[in-house]
Amino acid sequence: SPSPSQSTWSSESVAKVKEMYCVKVETMTSEGETYLRGGLQVKAELRPKSHDGAVVPGEVEDHGDGTFIITLIPQTAGPHQLLITMDGQHVQKSPCDLYV
Repeated sequence: SPSPSQSTWSSESVAKVKEMYCVKVETMTSEGETYLRGGLQVKAELRPKSHDGAVVPGEVEDHGDGTFIITLIPQTAGPHQLLITMDGQHVQKSPCDLYV
């Protein structure tokens, strides 16, 4: 079965204001094997660490093979926190500090 704590994410880009930031989530099982099915509840959001910025929800695309692509468009510059959950539990490295 899928294991959020074993699942990982990666990004090749730098987060910039008003530019698309993409994250790839790879689902793993509790045994460390790749989980090759979709249908999981994956959510993401980018939260500014200051109180004057808006939370940015991530748009999630389920590829049906255990991978998910998350797209976010940061609205403000500065320190943020990226949160990615799978079935309500954080994936590896989430939450993560991210500077925009």
